[in-house]
Amino acid sequence: MMNYREAREYLDALSKFGSILGLDRMTGLMERLGNPHHNLQFVHVAGTNGKGSVTAMTSSILQASGLKVGRYISPYLEDFTERIAVNSRNISEDRVAQILTRTEPEVEAMARAGQQPTEFEVITAMGFLYFLEERCDIVCLEVGLGGRFDATNVIRDPLVSAITEIGMDHMDRLGKTLGKIAREKAGIIKPGSPVVSAPQKPSALKVLEGTSRKTGSRLFLGGRDITWRERHSGIDGQTVDYAGLLGDYPEVRIPLLGRHQQENAAVALGSVECLLSRGYEVSPKAIYEGFAKTSWPGRLEVMARDPLVVIDGAHNLDGILRLAETVRTVLPHRRLVLVLGVLTDKDVEGMIKALVPVTSYAVTTRPASLRSMDPVTLAGMLGRQGLEAKAIEDIPRALDCALDCAGPEDMVLVAGSIYLAGPARTYLRSKTQELSGTQRIYL
Repeated sequence: MMNYREAREYLDALSKFGSILGLDRMTGLMERLGNPHHNLQFVHVAGTNGKGSVTAMTSSILQASGLKVGRYISPYLEDFTERIAVNSRNISEDRVAQILTRTEPEVEAMARAGQQPTEFEVITAMGFLYFLEERCDIVCLEVGLGGRFDATNVIRDPLVSAITEIGMDHMDRLGKTLGKIAREKAGIIKPGSPVVSAPQKPSALKVLEGTSRKTGSRLFLGGRDITWRERHSGIDGQTVDYAGLLGDYPEVRIPLLGRHQQENAAVALGSVECLLSRGYEVSPKAIYEGFAKTSWPGRLEVMARDPLVVIDGAHNLDGILRLAETVRTVLPHRRLVLVLGVLTDKDVEGMIKALVPVTSYAVTTRPASLRSMDPVTLAGMLGRQGLEAKAIEDIPRALDCALDCAGPEDMVLVAGSIYLAGPARTYLRSKTQELSGTQRIYL
């Protein structure tokens, strides 16, 4: 049997085959493994930004209801085992090795037949096997890329399809217009299954409405069918009144920062209410408790105060715009010191233009990805927008530089890529730093 190190090396080796959209390989692999997904129930979550947050909130509510809940996410923040979890407990390294040991012969047989599965397809298959072995009552399944041809879309009839905000990202794979991207996301809508969507731009909403009509699926829209009113939003979270599909929920406590999480919470609430309509028992108490206990690290996460240190995985223009809005309206600070690292396939110019007005000084660094932009190039782009920036290749050194530049009333913001947020979080959690004469431990 493989050990965990060997399992990770095997999966990493599959990355050379890239990400290939299409369901033929995944369907073939599932058949070889006994179609474990046919014996599971799913909440399927797609979208451009916020799908991880919706997955986390929905999972937390269902777990608070006493259900055994599987959760599948992509990518991970700090540790591979985050990708597959049951009741908020990550899969163990031993189980990763055990399940891949059983899966590997089928993967190799397909490779010999000219149908090589990709890394994402194999990991998704491992998730399905694990959730079935753990006898999960329900699985919250996050789409990897797009929806229509994503490996997770091998499932046949989700209990509910949830779609978060659709924006311009992965245009090389999903299309150059919002309508084309929405068409890919709408691919998770299945005949007869209800759909819950965040508020959408008109061109995206038109696609979702058209697909829902064609499939006979009822579409519930945030801002129309599920409404909310903010009571409070601050550095410790937010309190929101919701009017849902089946009832009112005043003073819902959401620990996640940023007003965009209010929209994501509406999608999670609507999804859970659809499950109520399908016979699942979820009490109002569980809804309140689930929201209050939601944890989604690396997304506007406060790592320290005095100075304020925040990390965020925003990695595309829409996400960065939401981040900049939160910096202006929610996070108290005198000066902002930005640690920025981005991938080359993003709208880097647009991201920079959104961040420069809220930033006093920047340190650029290299995310842990082969697609990362050279920090010197990125610093030059910031400089041309009038912002002083220093390039430091190594993430820990870049963080130390930013912390040295920040006074007690300032904020250090780490942003630009999930592949930067993860390593930054690992370093900050392990670091004890002298700030303003006080020993500060990052948690």
